This record gives sequence, C-alpha cells and structure tokens, in this order.
Amino acid sequence: MQRLETVRRNTGLEEGIPVLEKYLMEIYMNPGIATKELARRCLLPVPVAVAVKKEMLKLDLVTERSGVYLGEQGLELVETGMGFRGIDLSLYKRILTGPLIMDDFLRDSPELSEIFDHRPSVDVTIDQSKSTVETSLKRALLCLRYNLLIGKNVLCLGDDDLVSVAACFVLKKLFPDRKLPVSVTVLDIDDRFTAYIDTLTDKYLLPIKCLKHDLRSGIPSEIKNTMDAVFTDPPYTLLGLKLFLSRAYTALKNRNQGTVFVSYAHRGPLISLDMYKSILELGLVPVEIIPRFNTYEGAGIFGNTSQMIVLLSTGTSGAEPDKQESGLIYTGDIKKTIRFYQCRSCKMKIRVGQEQEYTTIEILKSSGCPQCGAGTFSLLERKRNDGK
Repeated sequence: MQRLETVRRNTGLEEGIPVLEKYLMEIYMNPGIATKELARRCLLPVPVAVAVKKEMLKLDLVTERSGVYLGEQGLELVETGMGFRGIDLSLYKRILTGPLIMDDFLRDSPELSEIFDHRPSVDVTIDQSKSTVETSLKRALLCLRYNLLIGKNVLCLGDDDLVSVAACFVLKKLFPDRKLPVSVTVLDIDDRFTAYIDTLTDKYLLPIKCLKHDLRSGIPSEIKNTMDAVFTDPPYTLLGLKLFLSRAYTALKNRNQGTVFVSYAHRGPLISLDMYKSILELGLVPVEIIPRFNTYEGAGIFGNTSQMIVLLSTGTSGAEPDKQESGLIYTGDIKKTIRFYQCRSCKMKIRVGQEQEYTTIEILKSSGCPQCGAGTFSLLERKRNDGK
C-alpha cells in the first residue's frame, strides 16, 4: 500500500487511501473506463481524478490507451494487496450494481437459515433483539458495497445478529476456491453468543475471533487502531449509543476515513436531534441513512424495524478511548418494569423483570410454567417497579 500512500501524499487527496482503492477497483471491474466516469464513480472532481491518474501512471499502477487500465503493479496491488485474487467477478459486479440478492445466498447456503434459527435466546436486559437472516446478509452486502469487507479487518461490537457469520458466508460465495480474505473480530458481553460463534467458526472454518468483553470497561488494547470497519447495534439509550460509538471510533485503523455501520431505532425529531449531536461530537458524520433497513424477530416496541446509519470518521473525535463507563446504558436499567404474564394452560400469574425469579419472558418460556410446565403465556400488564 506504500504506492497508494505516495499517490495520496503527492495529490494532497483529502479523501485518503479508501478512495484510491475504489479508484483501482473501478478500473479492475471496468477495464478501459474513461477518466470522467472514474471521477463520477469515486465522487471526485474531474481535475482531482486526472491528478490521481497521473501519479498512478508514474508508479505503473495504471496505464492509459483509449481509456484507463490497470498496470502490472496495479493488478498485483488489487489482487494480492487488497485480496481480490480468485474472486467471482461476475457475482461481485451483480452485487455492486444490482438489487441485493438475498434469495441467491439463502438458496445456495441453506445451512445459514438453520444457523440463525439455533441462535441463543435474546436477553432483553441488555437490549438484544435478533435480526432476521436476510437483515444480517444485507448488512454484510452493504459492507461489501462500501469496499470494506474483502481484505479488511472488521469488528462487530455485539453480535447477537451473527453479522460476522453472514459476512463470511457472503465471501464463501465470492471466493469458492480460496481462504476467505477477511479478518472478523467479535466483542460481546454475552458469552452464549461468543461460544455459539466459536462453534460455527470451527465447523465452517471461518476467520472470526470472539472475545467476551464489557465495553463499559474500555476496549481491548489489541483492538485499538486496527479496524477498517465496525458494525454495532447498540443499546437503545443515548448513553449506550455514545459509549458504543466511542469504542468503535477507538478501534478504527484510519481515524480520518474509518466507517461505522450503526443500526438504531427510528426515533422522533427531538431524540434524533440529540442523537446526531452526540454523533457529531464524537467526530463522526453520517454519509448514508437507510430507513427500515433492519428487520427483527419480536422487537415490537420499535415496530420490528430500525434504520441503518453509515458513519464516517473525521479525525476530530471527542471520544475518550480509555474512559470507564459506570452509567446506565441499557433500557432496562433506566426504565425498570415488571411484566405480569398468565400461563395459558393453568392460568397462573407470574412476574417477569429485573430482580424477579424470571428476568425475561424468554427465560420463563424455556423454563416452563412453575405450576404446570406449559410454555405459552399471555401478557396481562406491565408496571414500573416503583409501583407507578
């Protein structure tokens, strides 16, 4: 990548190395592409695209003859340095230029639906809610479209949605005959999910490393400044969002051009205003907002959907990377409630909530009614734990 750094330095390109990688990728997929089209696809002014081309010509990264082509050094950089050797280029082009092709992936990888079906139950006390398998695939494909999956280091801050696994299965289709060109790390407070992902990693030979970790205590030193992209579906509180984004920023390798994919509930204007103020204070700017991108199983409180917000780092963060957080970051810590359920078989009433025998309805269902053993219940009412 030293040649790209030379191009960046000589052109003074503010957008940095990521846009130079995209520049080369566009030529790789479209040999003979015109410079004006390169400028359009890379969102660069034409004079800047021309300046980049001139510097790349000097380094044999590109050649020019009725259009722009990769030079010998450029081809080597894309295929070896960026990890694209052996890719199914036809499928890759379909992903980048057409609609997201969920059916193809699910049809060709039937085990993926089974993997998602056998996930551990959610723990609502830490704001878990399972995304559908289609949603996790969409997240992986979005990362691919941003050129942040192949040959990259990707971090998942919490992964009850198994985005790490979905991303690896996407690459299995793109690279059927070689080792997957990605390194994925998962940090999760819930060791049920880290253990489950570990079993999948062993079974399917996936390049995923899991660590049980509470982000309130900081971020592991070996993770800092190493990641190209971060995924997170943070707690549904402002403090939780700020904490997770602060940790994401700390993990990014390129603080000037790192990318964070945030899945977050649709909120009203005033809450959204506070949310975006916090995001900007962390030195992150939204570059794409996709409403109703995520679909969840049983997350009725937010209509079973949430938005995808793609954030770009600016190098001006107010994040405090090593600050310990002792505040309340989960919804259940702030809005403590007790829910009263009734067994549909014997009509026994059972309390569910923090400091109760059954902290979540999922635990009650798996345990069964303490009186008759049945596993179906009706919600009667919910109350604040202070009786209000």
